Amino acid sequence: MCPMGCQGRVVVDEKAKVIKAGNYQCKKGREYAQIEFKAPLRVLTTTVITEGGHRAMLPIRTDKPIPKNKLKDCVKALAKVKVKPPIKVGEVLFRNIGGTEADILATMTINKS
Repeated sequence: MCPMGCQGRVVVDEKAKVIKAGNYQCKKGREYAQIEFKAPLRVLTTTVITEGGHRAMLPIRTDKPIPKNKLKDCVKALAKVKVKPPIKVGEVLFRNIGGTEADILATMTINKS
């Protein structure tokens, strides 16, 4: 099922090559189905600990989707991280997380205590 709610079907050959991604209402749905089958991607959203801020945790996310199979490794790496305010929403905290070419962004502004 694509993000728009369309149901479709992916047909593959004996070498797991996508030969048809049909029954979707738009080109975007067909492209989504092929990517989801071959190499699914997800935006990572989680939190990191803050030190010396008015909040104990800072919500963060990747600036673009990353390979689904890299999510756990990235979360494990981020679990060891502590950040120090001030931090502004949209600020890049880490670049190329887990070799994914995605950056980690703050999704909230946190000031010093």
